[in-house]
Amino acid sequence: MSKNIRNLVVVFVALLTFQQIAAASDPLNPPYLNEMPCAARVFAQTAGTDDRDTAGRQAATFWQLLTMISEMGDPARQTRQQFTPDELRIANEYFCAYISIVRPIFKTISTPEEKQKWADLQECRFDRTFHDGLLQIYFSPDLQAQLDKVDAAARASGGVEAVTDGLVKVLSAPDISYLARMPSAEQVMKDLTIKDPHFTVARQAKAMLFLCEIIDDMAGARSEYGLLSPKETQLEQSYSDAYKKIDDSMASPGERLAFLHMTLMLENDRFFYGLMGHYFPPDFVAEFKRNRPAHFAVISGLDAPDGGRNPLAGQDVFLLKDSLDDALSKAGIGPPAGMTAGAAMLLARINKTPDIQKMTDAMTADCVDIIATDSDGSGQFSGVRPGTYYLVSSISNPRMVWSLKIDLHAGPNDVTLDEKNAETVK
Repeated sequence: MSKNIRNLVVVFVALLTFQQIAAASDPLNPPYLNEMPCAARVFAQTAGTDDRDTAGRQAATFWQLLTMISEMGDPARQTRQQFTPDELRIANEYFCAYISIVRPIFKTISTPEEKQKWADLQECRFDRTFHDGLLQIYFSPDLQAQLDKVDAAARASGGVEAVTDGLVKVLSAPDISYLARMPSAEQVMKDLTIKDPHFTVARQAKAMLFLCEIIDDMAGARSEYGLLSPKETQLEQSYSDAYKKIDDSMASPGERLAFLHMTLMLENDRFFYGLMGHYFPPDFVAEFKRNRPAHFAVISGLDAPDGGRNPLAGQDVFLLKDSLDDALSKAGIGPPAGMTAGAAMLLARINKTPDIQKMTDAMTADCVDIIATDSDGSGQFSGVRPGTYYLVSSISNPRMVWSLKIDLHAGPNDVTLDEKNAETVK
């Protein structure tokens, strides 16, 4: 989805006055996937001697993680149906992250020396010592033992290089058959026309946003990393263009306000799944519901000083599996007596004490994802499994920290960070 359309979605979500409360996430299938690191953690914790060395190590890490998913099942798997939805979702994130690294590198390599250096870096994809180092960084002793066992078996049976072939083959040929049922923008405009012209344009506009969301949800990490297929890109752009045409047609502030109000009324599952049900068969809609991710908008509720940046601009926001206290405790870190974990983290950041790196590492190890806010102090988590998480962020001027329990449901969610839900640190 284009950035402008995404920003409009964030605005819509921010204005909602109710939220559907989510149930706890179901366990991942297979269970070992619960320990697989998110891509943001790999990027944050993998560094080399220079930018090219860092890229090589990150790419090799993602490839090794793909190999681990292949090794933990039947390496002979060759079709999408032989992998669980959770395996495909996590593997797709790793594969897209890998492609996002290597594709720009290939475009800049020009000399034989550069090619050889990059080839040497990529040998880490199959190196046992590199593999063992990743086990130590990311996994519990029990899972380390399992992964070590299956990796040894794969190497003994003919080489680890071929183990990932089946999974990569599946990921390299994404299933875009759903596009055959996606309606054209023109068809939607016709189908949603009713007697009331004002409600007609609201229905049409909201449908365009929802159809963009369906493409993004079906693509998963491919959308996040800008790897949509040409057909997906073209269709999504047609929906975005149709939305913009409707939005541009609002002639007066009053007309625009009424338009926003009516589109907000349609920000619900009834309209979303009703739209899907009109174009897709029931079994497809049911499967989509089971696997639909959450999208989580983080919005700054702080005022920017005159002519200045929003206080939340450019700040890291962590989405954790556990509370900040528990994430730090697992790493053997505890706040001083009488101080919250959030206050201890912010003061360590302001004073640049050694503890801040330990705390950052502990949060990174526990994270589901990490984002940096934009110039408005807002940001978006995409493709998160519905469930209960903990949001952590902080600013030093004014001294505020957020450590919030968040229940995410499938589809759009939002939270506004402001003085009301922040801890002010003296």
